[in-house]
Amino acid sequence: MKQGIGKVQVSTIVVIMLMLVGGIIGMSGGLIQPGTALADNFGSLTDNGTAAYMGIGIAVPQRPLHLVGNACLFERTDNDSAGFIIKRTAANRWVFGVDELPQSQFVIKTYPEGQPATARMVIDTSGRVGIGTTSPYKGYKLSVANDNATDGASAIVGLTLGGNTAGVGGANNGAHTVGYLGGQSGGSGIGAYGENTNMGSWGVLGGYETGGTYGIGAYGSNTNYSTQGCLGARWAGVHGNSGALGTYAGYFNGPVYINGSYTATGTKSFVMPDPVDPAKEIYYVTMEGPEAGTFLRGSAVLKNGEAVIDLPDHFAKTTADGGLTIQLTPSGKWLQLYTAERSTARLVIREASGQDGEFDYLVNGVRKGYEDFQVIRDRIPQPAMQSSIQSPGGMGFPGGAGFMGGIGDFLQKDK
Repeated sequence: MKQGIGKVQVSTIVVIMLMLVGGIIGMSGGLIQPGTALADNFGSLTDNGTAAYMGIGIAVPQRPLHLVGNACLFERTDNDSAGFIIKRTAANRWVFGVDELPQSQFVIKTYPEGQPATARMVIDTSGRVGIGTTSPYKGYKLSVANDNATDGASAIVGLTLGGNTAGVGGANNGAHTVGYLGGQSGGSGIGAYGENTNMGSWGVLGGYETGGTYGIGAYGSNTNYSTQGCLGARWAGVHGNSGALGTYAGYFNGPVYINGSYTATGTKSFVMPDPVDPAKEIYYVTMEGPEAGTFLRGSAVLKNGEAVIDLPDHFAKTTADGGLTIQLTPSGKWLQLYTAERSTARLVIREASGQDGEFDYLVNGVRKGYEDFQVIRDRIPQPAMQSSIQSPGGMGFPGGAGFMGGIGDFLQKDK
């Protein structure tokens, strides 16, 4: 009766050992030929006619050791590691196998003669892969680490050799999932970094499918003060392009801080829900003019034909001394109002006939440091990518299901 797979392989190894020591009694040449009773029980053991190649389960072996069968079982019963050593030179030796208990991870290590082994890749029992680390992060299928500062300490580098290719591609196929997520846990670190050296190219590019209410091409967030969720450099730190559904080139959920000027070719507005019709929104557009203006408004009362208005100190701190204009509007009755004194600190308003009464005022000024604001300027040239990304299809990725559908097809094409 045939033995189980484990016992067949163990018995075969025993037969090989017996053959090497002096042959098996009654067998010509010390080999188990196919079709014999021993071959049925142990698997055939043959050579290629020169005894240079040995085979198990094959009549004509093609390599020094050639095994053919459904499976091979190698078992170690103690708690130490079990594996194979592959040697090219004394300095270039590799070992792969199962690490010692309790980890029991599948490992690939470098193992130079006379030196300890160094793990290069591991796969734990949950299927998590670690490269450069023996402790893959929970919740992630692949963890890559590099602490070698001499080669730039980059964990992953993606390179392409032709057009319409991706160095690193990420895609998701479910709601609230992330195709690519980058994060850092140390000071001054960057979760995801992209750099380009040519005008019209991208350091980091994100796209979204046309279906659904909102799609996010690139998402950045931070949980600590003085950290950046999304950081970019060169011509445009962050470049966004809206789709055909009236969606946004950029969407920010929370306050936005800009350390510099804000420029728009369209309007600047705020929006609020319609308190009566939930299906509507109300948009108000900001006032615009050829200066960086400040203003202050309020109401005052004349006593004995005069009103002295002390302006708040923040107005004086932000407004230039020159260029103030005052608008006065009587309230309740006709008054002949005029400005007797003006500064960023106070106003003195009088009535020509000495009457008392109420009035409203509006003070307009110019922001300090922007007194020489230039209205007409030389046009700043934009890179060629401005026109090439009007449609995500300009990237040239195959597939007709939108931008992310095309990238999904691209990522699957070699599988």
